[in-house]
Amino acid sequence: MTVAAQSPHFIRRPRLHRIAIAQLAVALLVAALSAFWSVIAAYSALLGGLICFLPSAYFMIRVFQYQGARSASRVVANFYKAEAHKFLLVVVLFGVVLKYVDPLEPVALFIGFISVQVVHAFSGILAKL
Repeated sequence: MTVAAQSPHFIRRPRLHRIAIAQLAVALLVAALSAFWSVIAAYSALLGGLICFLPSAYFMIRVFQYQGARSASRVVANFYKAEAHKFLLVVVLFGVVLKYVDPLEPVALFIGFISVQVVHAFSGILAKL
């Protein structure tokens, strides 16, 4: 362990891979459970989960690209840009899926999306584990 890591003032980079793994696990679980309904519901739920996961992964990569006090202004600038891009990605991905995937089960699509979105409520806990 480095001296900086032992300091009580050292801020560790959050363990974001745990959030990403949890999001993928929830997406797969919801898709598997939806398979009991139908195959269409299963891939619709998986697509909904991926629509939530992919922009979130992009956001995590962009925001935590820089670290340290010298990079504080870059971190803040990246945060706002990444959040805007994340929103646009969600809109575009929903548009692409709704336009080009047929047949599609819209209820399963939104259940998959919302289920993965709920993981964000626990992201603080997941990042600290």
